[in-house]
Amino acid sequence: MAGLRAQGRGKKLYPEPIFIRTSKIPAGISPKRAKALGARFLSHKWAETARKKARKAKMPLPTQKQRLNGGKLPESDLAKINAQIDFALNAFNGHLSPAKRASVKRKVRGYITGRMLSVNIALREQTRGQDLKKMRQHWKELYHHLKKHGEIYPALMQDTTGRTYFAKGWSNDRYASTSPIHETVHILQKIGTIKADVPFAQAADRLYALEQGILKPDPRVRNPGKGEFDRKPRIESIEGREALAEPNWSYDTGTRIAQWLFGSLEREKRWPYLKMRCSGRSHAEALRTIRARAAA
Repeated sequence: MAGLRAQGRGKKLYPEPIFIRTSKIPAGISPKRAKALGARFLSHKWAETARKKARKAKMPLPTQKQRLNGGKLPESDLAKINAQIDFALNAFNGHLSPAKRASVKRKVRGYITGRMLSVNIALREQTRGQDLKKMRQHWKELYHHLKKHGEIYPALMQDTTGRTYFAKGWSNDRYASTSPIHETVHILQKIGTIKADVPFAQAADRLYALEQGILKPDPRVRNPGKGEFDRKPRIESIEGREALAEPNWSYDTGTRIAQWLFGSLEREKRWPYLKMRCSGRSHAEALRTIRARAAA
């Protein structure tokens, strides 16, 4: 590929970094070609920084083909994903008939693909059409993430499609290793088997990690404050469908609720509490119901 001279400088720049840095496509290169070149550039940057940060890397470096286009996740990764999906279905949809639960699981697996997250998959929904400004912004975000961490995001749910992908070796990262249950809660709300998923996806994520011994209680995490138990997210429109936004505060609040549950309620009461919260009941209502059942 012939180099292009940067104006005012004596060194060569290639189409990929020109596009990412300036959003301008060099003459003779179509937007489709720019995407392909950009994907190759980001794949190269991923490999380059992964080798520099090899000692700190949590996930293995995929092959060039996998970095660009993904592939089927290893069976060990798929088994862990399936285990967390099954756990979530038991916790939140255990009251459904076996046939109905099987149907729900098929729908969940339609969203959680079992395919490896790649550069092209991560950028697919953000690089449709000819909007180079929007395209460049998402490419820059991924570029800086790869440059900083030497690896792609452990998991990603696409905003428009809801399809969820996991990176190769995603479970090597303790904080990402419970992502499947987090994403399953979001999907259950999306398909209508629960009413509320925010901040309870994060609460389920952290509670599962605590109960499985993946993480330990963090003394720096305080109990939820007044109003946090019942704090509600705003409703936003995605592709013409109403959904609950997952703002930054929901991660801290969900983590606090999970750690409060782990320290305050017996194991057999924690998930029924979360199930009631996901059905739309308030904190006080859920606690009253749990206490009444225990007294009966």
